[in-house]
Amino acid sequence: MKSNRFSLETVLQIRRRARDTCQIRLAEVVNQLKTIEREEFNLLAVQEEQSSYLRDISLSGTIDPDQVARCHVHLSRLVSSHREIIGKLEEVRLALFHSRQRLLEADKQVKALEKLKEKQLFEAAQSQSRREVRELEDVWSAI
Repeated sequence: MKSNRFSLETVLQIRRRARDTCQIRLAEVVNQLKTIEREEFNLLAVQEEQSSYLRDISLSGTIDPDQVARCHVHLSRLVSSHREIIGKLEEVRLALFHSRQRLLEADKQVKALEKLKEKQLFEAAQSQSRREVRELEDVWSAI
């Protein structure tokens, strides 16, 4: 049975790329969240402006029923749009949570492989040092 063997450096590079991909995805989700939050802020400002306008025309004394009806329709559309935005916000916040979790996991994998690489380098250096000591002892014993 043939087995695939990858060097530790190759696996580490793959994991680093995966971590980089997770970081990019997280940044995209954060940008989505900011965009939707701006949409919500703008919508709430328009909604407040419309409510204020409705209050002003009701206090003016003469009321145009068609104008009041149009304002109420517009306000109900704004409220409906706000509900949609809240739904989008919940979805994006959940995506943000999952993106953070994937990034943390990818980072753990990279750190574990980096520790393993350091350990292998340390062991290789120790092995080389022992080899050099043995060679020196062999040279001295041959003299």
